[in-house]
Amino acid sequence: MEKHEAGVIRPQMCILVLKICAASAHVGSTLMTISNFSARLMFVMSLLVAGQSLASPKKDKDPAFECPKLSKKLSAEEVFTGRMEALLDGDLDLAFCYYAEDAVIVLPGSVVQGREQARIAFMNFGSVFGGLIPHPSSVTIAGDVVLATFSLVTPHASVQDGADTFVIRDGRIQAQTVHASIVFHVP
Repeated sequence: MEKHEAGVIRPQMCILVLKICAASAHVGSTLMTISNFSARLMFVMSLLVAGQSLASPKKDKDPAFECPKLSKKLSAEEVFTGRMEALLDGDLDLAFCYYAEDAVIVLPGSVVQGREQARIAFMNFGSVFGGLIPHPSSVTIAGDVVLATFSLVTPHASVQDGADTFVIRDGRIQAQTVHASIVFHVP
């Protein structure tokens, strides 16, 4: 049996997901449409990512790192911008300081609670794309709510319709919803 580092989605897992989707296509029907296959794949992938998010953090987390004191008066725009700048600089520790300790992340089919679990779920999503960080294609802010849309393309997978919504209060991300239809590319 192969041993895998906790919190990482391996290509073998993606192949397993494809097999599960293909097998589930024959239950109740002998013919499967592409959209049904895509829906099954997205559902199983979201379960896989959510399940992986319960694993222990990867080695990237610096155990000595402590979040700086961020003002509770930061605006939604300042929090979102600070998080994005930290992500683009590759500083995940700082990026997740912008989340409340008890932040709630709502994914398709699952909920992740807590700053550390949110960090792990983010790393798992990123591992599907080789660690690339999606750049927002649009950002809309209304009071304490931020909607960011994005797309991401790699040789192995892409997202054309990514959309995250953030609820930001007291200078921290309190809640986030995540939507991304991941399309895997067959070589």
